[in-house]
Amino acid sequence: MRQSFLLLGRSLRKLWLPAAVAAAAFVAPSSAAAELRLAVHEGSTCYGYPPYRDDLAIPHQYRLYGIDQGAYCPIRADDQMQAQHLYLVFVYGMNISVRLCVHRYGQWVQCGAAKSIGPSLSSTWVLHPSTTPGVPTGAFLSVSFIGGVSTVDEYDALWSIPE
Repeated sequence: MRQSFLLLGRSLRKLWLPAAVAAAAFVAPSSAAAELRLAVHEGSTCYGYPPYRDDLAIPHQYRLYGIDQGAYCPIRADDQMQAQHLYLVFVYGMNISVRLCVHRYGQWVQCGAAKSIGPSLSSTWVLHPSTTPGVPTGAFLSVSFIGGVSTVDEYDALWSIPE
């Protein structure tokens, strides 16, 4: 399992990073002192479900392959990157529908709108849910495999940290 912060080496990331910064200006709170951070997660850090069928979602090197059901992809962060400061998650894969969800311990879970990626390797972005019943303590991606062979290659979380 690999995770890195502000690692900008992959070619896909180079294409969307300027757009991510521009998008963050629209969705992040207006604060001149806010710091933008990017947390990169490999698709192999996702967990397939239902968990009793390990053959339906298989981590392989850096990505998750799936042929049925879906996956849960935790968004890990450091102490400053709290769930209420998470605004965008960019997802790379194929044949998936994905939603960004936030939660507060075991009390509640709130998910944003779903977006889909079709049969060719592509990317999309999902937003933090517009309202939550309280301050979230964690976040994850809820992934549904649409059909055929599905993959989650990478998911990158963009945070706006107030200073």
